[in-house]
Amino acid sequence: MAEHRIFQDAALAADFREKGYVKVPLLDADAVQQLRALYAEHLHGKMDGFHTTLLHESATARRTISDAIIHLVEASLRRFLVDYRALVGNFVVKEPGENSVLPVHQDWSVVSEPEFTALNVWCGLQDITVTNGAIRMYPGSQRLARIPRSPSIPNPYQEAFGQIDAELVTEPVRAGEALIFEGSLVHGSFPNRSGARRLATALIMIPESAQPWHYYYNSKGGKIEKFAIDRDFFDTFRIDQRPQGYAVAEAISWQEQRHDLRAMHRMIDPPQPLLRRVAALFSGNRKKV
Repeated sequence: MAEHRIFQDAALAADFREKGYVKVPLLDADAVQQLRALYAEHLHGKMDGFHTTLLHESATARRTISDAIIHLVEASLRRFLVDYRALVGNFVVKEPGENSVLPVHQDWSVVSEPEFTALNVWCGLQDITVTNGAIRMYPGSQRLARIPRSPSIPNPYQEAFGQIDAELVTEPVRAGEALIFEGSLVHGSFPNRSGARRLATALIMIPESAQPWHYYYNSKGGKIEKFAIDRDFFDTFRIDQRPQGYAVAEAISWQEQRHDLRAMHRMIDPPQPLLRRVAALFSGNRKKV
């Protein structure tokens, strides 16, 4: 994790270092209602499964929605964060049905890690529970070894993700509550079985001093290309395409890796050195006199 200060509050900072995420009371009822009205104003018609305005077909709609979300939410985040700015905002929506499940994954890299820490701020615009699609977190998984992450780069932990269901922690939220988590944290969410749309908003936050990046695996050259991006990137990008209009800042040699569940556990909770284990054992058994 980065050494720069992230949270105003020391207790939140300690919790975040341990788990990779915290839960905070972010928005009041009025802000929640304004965001719900914003969604209703811009999105109409029948949709299916999980969808996000980050992938809206209209570049103008993406930008308009993102700017409005940032305007309504960013100031409230300054109560908690130190020198962070919003890169993009979007709605994350689950229509009713089993196909709204969000599989276990890690979010994309958008800054140089571990020098900087990007944050995902995920805020419920209604009470969100197991029934309508609560998030499930894998605490401590921000300690996994880092490689650049993007849709074009195979995740080295993908096979192990299917074996961690019992280790995930469900985090329901009330309307206006937010989960702030590190971009590398492993997470997913339940399907929406409620019979009604589930609505949340999410912002990607990065340190004020951090350059945003996008990583793309170019199979022709066998290298990960690193693109310096800006706010405009999110208006037009497509998951399945190499970024257009941005120069390659660096081409990184890369060879596909795979880590099993045991390797994941060792990274998240590394074995203590022998002397520390012995000291802890004797400390625990020492009798008071």
